[in-house]
Amino acid sequence: PGYHITDTTPLVTMEEHSLPQQFVSTFTDLIHLDLNDTLKAHFSVTNRLTETIAEFASKLGGVYDKFAGELKLLVKTFRRKNDDLKKERHLSQSNLFSTWEAMLMEVDGEAMSCTELATSLEQTISQPLLEFGAKKKSQYKKLFAYRDKIEEGMSKAGEVLQKRHREYSELWPRCQNQDRDTMKENAVLRCHNAHNSYVIHLCGLNTTASEVHASALPSLLADLSDIRLSMGCEMQLKLASQLNLLQKRHISVIHRLQQYGSALQLVDSKADIEKFTQSLKVTPLSAQPPKPFQNPDVSSIGEFLKNELVLDILTEAALTAKHSELKVQAISCGEKLSRLQKELSSVKSLHVKYTENSDHGDPKTLEDDILRLNQELRLLNIEKKATASQLALFAPLKDDLDVSDGDTMERRFLLRKGVSSTGILHAFDWHNYKRPTSCWYCKGLLKGLFRQGLKCKACRMNVHEKCKNKVQYCKGSKKKQSSTDSSSLTPTYDSPVTLRKTVSLSNEGSWCQFI
Repeated sequence: PGYHITDTTPLVTMEEHSLPQQFVSTFTDLIHLDLNDTLKAHFSVTNRLTETIAEFASKLGGVYDKFAGELKLLVKTFRRKNDDLKKERHLSQSNLFSTWEAMLMEVDGEAMSCTELATSLEQTISQPLLEFGAKKKSQYKKLFAYRDKIEEGMSKAGEVLQKRHREYSELWPRCQNQDRDTMKENAVLRCHNAHNSYVIHLCGLNTTASEVHASALPSLLADLSDIRLSMGCEMQLKLASQLNLLQKRHISVIHRLQQYGSALQLVDSKADIEKFTQSLKVTPLSAQPPKPFQNPDVSSIGEFLKNELVLDILTEAALTAKHSELKVQAISCGEKLSRLQKELSSVKSLHVKYTENSDHGDPKTLEDDILRLNQELRLLNIEKKATASQLALFAPLKDDLDVSDGDTMERRFLLRKGVSSTGILHAFDWHNYKRPTSCWYCKGLLKGLFRQGLKCKACRMNVHEKCKNKVQYCKGSKKKQSSTDSSSLTPTYDSPVTLRKTVSLSNEGSWCQFI
């Protein structure tokens, strides 16, 4: 109440929609949520291709091994016959016998080459490719799980935002319809706290959505692109190795295999990814516009609040606690980011060392750690920017929230009215209630057999533990107030008093107004 809302949310203009339709050509631009199943299917097909190539190499090795066994059995049979012929060789003196024996030796050598080929196909192509495919499958499934987790978090954040807006909408009419001063004060406090909570969650969600689409998802898709590229390169390498083994044996068909090798050299996994991306014909997804601030979905005789935090006597304590919590959260995010960046740099250096010299270790063992650290950094960057944007909401109020020596808004207001009092925190302590008692803030029942809630030792306020940081400052002992002239401690007024931070500051330094 007291001013109109001005919605400055940027909207997508008609000129932007009338631009010529373009399709993305880079894999990292496929951040559309409805493409998640398509990308999973693409990686699933690629992984099945890896398994099929490995299975083919194994089956081909089995065929050659079986063929080698049959050749050895054939050579053994005809060598026995040749031994019988040697007994009668004197009856036919011919060089054909030696040529024939050379043929048997040649076939025996062919059987040995088939056995070696079968062993090579199994040990150097089939088994390594299966293991590689299983490793990459595990990696891209983790990345898709990370993406699902991000989307799930965005969805839950949207539900929380709707809940905050619903609570704000429910409390707004109560704030306007209360008659008694004490009930009005409580209704205004709850309404403003609900409004502040809604604004904070709205800001955090918008920043999170922007960071997800601008950084997190493209970074995750870059990791997926690297996995897809490595899978293509590995399949290309194994097919080339299989080709070399076949070329050593099939000398008679070397020309055909060379043509196959020339075609194999044309394989470009990176071009395959780009071709797949372009085949989807997906338009680039522009940055998601921030969600606008919405007024309560009710008709009201008063004017709505703006898209900013409301700082007054009632909400100062809750906002101070929230501001401190966000500052601690921002510092914690910064420390975690620094630690993870150092850890990621160390792991990457070790990965490079392993790659350059495999005697030090297998670089593939560090790939999962790199993926995990990259995901943690993505999430922390999102959290850091969301927290910073929420702290920015407190920027106009920072000086008022970080005051020292108890110099609060309430104290300055009361001093201007000639009242000697200060805004102090409640002295809450657990209390055992012997009769049904409701919470001062949410009006809910304090439940339990004992230690049902908290009671202020000074003003005797009763609240839930979850509500203790949402109430206004303590007003002091009720007994003391009853024995003292009330005008000396509390300002008298006919309507509820609200102190609010003004948008522009005057030259005299006055920063609050009486409404």
